[in-house]
Amino acid sequence: MKKYIITEGSIDAAVVEKLVANRPDVKTVASSGYSSAIAMANALLLRNEQVILVLDADTENQEAIHEKYAFVTAMLKRVADESQFKIFFMVPSMDATLSKIFEEEGFADATKEEKTKSNRKKYSFLSDLPDKIVERLKYVPSFQELLRFI
Repeated sequence: MKKYIITEGSIDAAVVEKLVANRPDVKTVASSGYSSAIAMANALLLRNEQVILVLDADTENQEAIHEKYAFVTAMLKRVADESQFKIFFMVPSMDATLSKIFEEEGFADATKEEKTKSNRKKYSFLSDLPDKIVERLKYVPSFQELLRFI
């Protein structure tokens, strides 16, 4: 059975795609935000698909993250059993995680330059994400959990 990984946007999807490359049983799908990701997950769950949501926590507060997790779980349980889905939160967000790693690896100028471009072209360089960045991402706790799960 194919697993669908749904992210909040195209940048997040490009990063996740790099991490799960060469997995024919996994399809990464970009939504257009938090609510859209949940709606997309519901639609796939109604078709009896397995869904993995990768969302931004938008906080480091564990209580707030737990509340978000409970909310999203409740929304998805309306249409499917918990065995059909898994939720991962990037703490505090995918963008913050990427920015930190890029800066630590000396790519800070590249991210600043890309952030000034139009939304359509923003982070287009992610398709050529350097191997050392991909390797660093594999050690981010949320990504470690995701990779173990799939």
